[in-house]
Amino acid sequence: MSEPKRHHEVPKMILRNFADRRGLLQCYRKDTDRTFQASPNNAFLRKRSYAKRDHRGLRRDTSKESEMGQQVDGPATRVVERIVTRARAGQLPHLTPEDKYAWDMFFCVQARRTAAARADLDDGDLMRAAIEAVKHKLGPLSPKDLAEIDGTPDRRRAAVDEAWIDILTEPHGDFFEALRRKGLVVLVLESPNKSFVIGDAPILPLIPRGAMLNHRDAANLFPVAHNVAVACFGSQGHEEIWPIPKGTEGTRFLRKINLAIVGQSSMVACPSPTLIDSLRRKRR
Repeated sequence: MSEPKRHHEVPKMILRNFADRRGLLQCYRKDTDRTFQASPNNAFLRKRSYAKRDHRGLRRDTSKESEMGQQVDGPATRVVERIVTRARAGQLPHLTPEDKYAWDMFFCVQARRTAAARADLDDGDLMRAAIEAVKHKLGPLSPKDLAEIDGTPDRRRAAVDEAWIDILTEPHGDFFEALRRKGLVVLVLESPNKSFVIGDAPILPLIPRGAMLNHRDAANLFPVAHNVAVACFGSQGHEEIWPIPKGTEGTRFLRKINLAIVGQSSMVACPSPTLIDSLRRKRR
């Protein structure tokens, strides 16, 4: 069986929730100022993004994509479906501890897997992580061992890339621990004609100036369907539904959220070509 080469920055199970009745996404790329249609299979892709290099320097090992599908996106699919279905019915998700862990892990990986998140990471920190990972496996390293990791620019680049791939699914770090201590607020659009957008940087920080996610008033917002978004907010175990009402107030709030997601993303999508055109015009 061939290994997957086209890796999704946002998994297909989320993208399907933003497709129109024909199963297509209405997309907008900021760098080309172009709008187009695409299926969830063909959107938000980066070739071999999570693939490690082999001994010849070729990106051949795509096991991380499979690992994310099986250990992260797979368990989260059922949880996302539960959140969306119950939210549309006006019901709390009532997640079990296992459900909440699967959601937190998915949320954390989604925050890490984007090109924007990778660009924010310091290569020096990743290089140190790569060296520590090898030390953990082999013990103390000789100068020769270090040269194998950091002896040339190509080796250094490969080690940094591999370190980033390795940390994608590690269930630790300040961000993950903050998520574990947060509850959920589910936002539901009451207007059938309105929609959230999904971006290639889909998680929107809602954090007081100078604070971190572990601040009690901090949240991160993640649209998981065209009419449902989830914010990590409140204390552990807390669940709440916030209906976004029809009318001017709800429309203004939704517009603010969508423009913020457009602002931090290079590509966005939703079911509505009218919304995509409106957001495109707003940027001009």
